[in-house]
Amino acid sequence: MTEDQKIRQTIDLYSSYFEHSDADVGHTKKGVWFFYEYDKEHDYYNSFIRFETAKELEQLIANLAADDLNVLIEVGAEDVHHALEEININDATACCYDGCIPELLKNMETLNGECRKWAERLDVIYRSFSGVLERLQDKN
Repeated sequence: MTEDQKIRQTIDLYSSYFEHSDADVGHTKKGVWFFYEYDKEHDYYNSFIRFETAKELEQLIANLAADDLNVLIEVGAEDVHHALEEININDATACCYDGCIPELLKNMETLNGECRKWAERLDVIYRSFSGVLERLQDKN
């Protein structure tokens, strides 16, 4: 099997990634393979990387999966932290029977809002990378 055939096979194996992300693979008339990821929101390419083997493509996809998940975790943690900073710590510590329930509801509403945003993004990443992660798990 030629390297081009292996690359095409890898693209098929990771079709869930390409279906659920803004990434794609190109092959020039000169035989050069490149991987790119376009950011529609900011109108630029996040990634534009030349590769030569199926193994390199697979590694690119795995690294992007790890990077996306790491960014999601970091941003989610930061968003929750900032949302909770708005809560007055004195209100929480000086809680009396009349104030505990409203304070708890306020905290839960803040966390719920941030977690919903986080869950929506995680769902997109999961759908994109489920095939990638399953394949990597099978290799180990």
